[in-house]
Amino acid sequence: MSELPDDFSQFERALASRSTPDPSPELRARVLGAVNHKLTLRVSFRSIRMRPWQFAATAAAVFFCVHNLSMSAANNTHWRFAVRDMPYDLRSAAAAIQSLLPEMTREEALRHALLAHAASLPAAPAPPHRFSGQMKLQEEAAWDLH
Repeated sequence: MSELPDDFSQFERALASRSTPDPSPELRARVLGAVNHKLTLRVSFRSIRMRPWQFAATAAAVFFCVHNLSMSAANNTHWRFAVRDMPYDLRSAAAAIQSLLPEMTREEALRHALLAHAASLPAAPAPPHRFSGQMKLQEEAAWDLH
């Protein structure tokens, strides 16, 4: 207060000494009603109006973000394939591949040798049927028209 000139100091004292009007009695009810309304307001997906193209764009963005993260995680995962536990000589197959393609890295040649070995293995057997032989005989008898 001491920084102000005399005329401002008098003006400040006049403002501080004046009486202020009291708020109206219904102001408290209005403020409490508005706060209660905001606290009980629930936002649902139905209340959010989205155009179909906005929904499609949002879904595509979410898909690409999740796909990018999962591919990044898969690329950074070391699968710990044990080369020493292979039933055939994977290193010699990788060396043969690398001798044919010298620009290929050792890891890439090992991967191709592993894929070539996996392709030479027989396919997995089909799972057994869930129904018994008796049911199969009943079905055959139902279709036998002779």
